Amino acid sequence: MRKLPFEEPHKEEGEQAAPALSPTIRLALTTALRRIELAAWRAEERLQRQEAPLLALTHMVDPFTPEQRAKLLALLGELRSEVARLARAYRLPASEENLRAVMLAEFGLLWCDLEELHPARLRDYGELSATAARQLWPEIKHVIDLVRTLNEWAAMNQSPPPPGQGQP
Repeated sequence: MRKLPFEEPHKEEGEQAAPALSPTIRLALTTALRRIELAAWRAEERLQRQEAPLLALTHMVDPFTPEQRAKLLALLGELRSEVARLARAYRLPASEENLRAVMLAEFGLLWCDLEELHPARLRDYGELSATAARQLWPEIKHVIDLVRTLNEWAAMNQSPPPPGQGQP
């Protein structure tokens, strides 16, 4: 049986060396810590906002006192510091997230969700009057057009993909 390669962890001065991890365990640890790091960052962004954005369908409620907010921000900072320490100790690889790629993926999926709102598909959820179908579909189509335009703008000036990774 072939032995899996183990990455030797990094030892900070004054710290005990972390044990070596198999590639699959490193991947699981990296993935979980990356999710925690991103969730902490999003929470910090929201806690530091002076005002919640004006959204039509979502109203962010802030139940925290200034003292609670300060404590939460301190804990989130500590959490991100611990993630960074673990990343160094276990030599976990950082990944680069391309904002363009993230936007194209997210709005591409949203475009699919919007296509499911076509009146012919909405009837699967129950009765839909002809009047509602006639009125709703052009409005949904307009939102689809906006999402597609956003995707087109996000894709503008995009470098061509490396050989072998072309678009379908």
